[in-house]
Amino acid sequence: MPGERALRAVPARPSDGEIVAAARTGELWAQEALYRASAPSAFGLVRRLLGTDEDVDDVVQDTFLTAFRTLESLRDDDAFRAWMLRIAVGKVSRVIRKRRVLAMLGLRSKERPDLDDVLGPSATPEIALELQRIYRFVVSLPADIRVAFVLRRVEGRTLEEIAELTSASLATVKRRVARADAALAELEEGEA
Repeated sequence: MPGERALRAVPARPSDGEIVAAARTGELWAQEALYRASAPSAFGLVRRLLGTDEDVDDVVQDTFLTAFRTLESLRDDDAFRAWMLRIAVGKVSRVIRKRRVLAMLGLRSKERPDLDDVLGPSATPEIALELQRIYRFVVSLPADIRVAFVLRRVEGRTLEEIAELTSASLATVKRRVARADAALAELEEGEA
């Protein structure tokens, strides 16, 4: 109609797959968009798996550098976040193993939790001691068992999700979680 303004189509937000395709060609805006959309998940997961803030920034940065460098190996462009988290879990496992070796060689002190980050101001000393006990248990586990245990018991991931994130078979994940559960039960029996 004369005198009426024509409505312009608003461009739709590109899908994750379209953003990944653009990032593959080196588009910096696409890499930034992937980072902004996925970094909070990566930071949270890495922090919970490591148990302290130490190394979190480095692991997440290394995860994204690896992801962008190997983006051509991503088979499903719409699955970037899951793929990137799988890379992060692998890097966390390596950091945990490295920490353990350095501690055995006396080149690193034992891991200690950042209790101030976890405990609220009303937490009792008993709660703080219980948290320290559980943390000592978790850091004593081998890296692969620790990662499976934290993903299952802290993150609440399904066994299938853990298998995907750790690139392990479902049977292997079940064994790892069962070993951690058995070790925790043994610890609790020993303290009872």
